[in-house]
Amino acid sequence: SKADVLPGIYTGFCMRFCRVKNLTLKNITLKNPVTYGVQLAYAENFTVRDIVFDYTEGSPKLWNMDGIHIEGHCKNGVLCNLKGACHDDLVAITADDGLYGPIENITVDGIFAEHCHSAVRLLSHGIPLQNVRISNVYGSFYTYCIGLTKYHGGPEERGKMKNILIDNIAACACEGTKDVGGGGFPFLWVQSGLDVEELRICNVFREERVFPTPMLKIDAGAAVNGLSLTNLCQKSFLQNPVPQIVADGEVSELRKSGLRNEVK
Repeated sequence: SKADVLPGIYTGFCMRFCRVKNLTLKNITLKNPVTYGVQLAYAENFTVRDIVFDYTEGSPKLWNMDGIHIEGHCKNGVLCNLKGACHDDLVAITADDGLYGPIENITVDGIFAEHCHSAVRLLSHGIPLQNVRISNVYGSFYTYCIGLTKYHGGPEERGKMKNILIDNIAACACEGTKDVGGGGFPFLWVQSGLDVEELRICNVFREERVFPTPMLKIDAGAAVNGLSLTNLCQKSFLQNPVPQIVADGEVSELRKSGLRNEVK
């Protein structure tokens, strides 16, 4: 079933941890996995820290190479001090992608990556994902920086996210690789088909020299109930202004202060 651990097939993951409690994974360099560096599912009270991603070649292409992939039934986890570029999401927190189940109480603190696909993806197309804090993200990302996504599932399914905090981001876009082009998505992105309750974004600083993608875009077909935007500063070194906030979806209870959008 969708909730079962994957059978004993080859996945290309460097490490897999399923049905574990009180796991600590630290002080490791991951070198060129076939797909993901680490997958966790059904994990509780875990810490992943001081990890270096040394992804220098594809298998055979530079894609589907996540860093830390959190799947269903994970709760009470801390990921901190993650360094190096990945050729997919450096951190993926996915409630119903491979191993289905709710996810709650996850902290991501400290991502340092230059020329990376993306920093963090949150994913739900029906199963709830809640209480996630993402802070201290630095570097450059060619697809998006942080994405709240549905990704797949039918139109009758809607992703469910609650209490998401994004804090202290100093990053920008960059050119893509030979296999994956850059600039295709917003810097911070809420995808169509999501219902998000309480999304707080604060202390974001972006100096953009490559792609004029919006700092934050809420797609048509997405709904955010309780959106707080505080101290967002964007400086464009391109010829034209870069959109800061594009809200095509439904937004209720909007709170905003300290928004700056400049052309240098």
